[in-house]
Amino acid sequence: YNDASASWVLISAIIVFFMKAGLMLIELAFAREVKDRRKVIIIKHQDAFASAFGFFLLGFDLISRYDAPHGIPIHFFGVTDPLLWFFKFTFASNAATIVGGCLVTNKYKMRL
Repeated sequence: YNDASASWVLISAIIVFFMKAGLMLIELAFAREVKDRRKVIIIKHQDAFASAFGFFLLGFDLISRYDAPHGIPIHFFGVTDPLLWFFKFTFASNAATIVGGCLVTNKYKMRL
């Protein structure tokens, strides 16, 4: 990377990561009681930590197999580029958040 492209990747990863907070606010709108809103906030924090840990252990190597012969990862925990890891992690984390949001909307029906 040069400085311009690295900063652009970092800024876009941060924007995507803040999308997680926006999705949490949408889920909070569906939760009517205070205890359910607390659960949503706790679950979203646990979701961020669990997805970071899981993406570090397994996910990054699964999507980085293009540089390994026959699809076998060369480095199991080989995060060689932390910026690229953070960028890909934000998308994986938001995918898990969207699934959680679908589950919340099934429990709390929107009344028009």
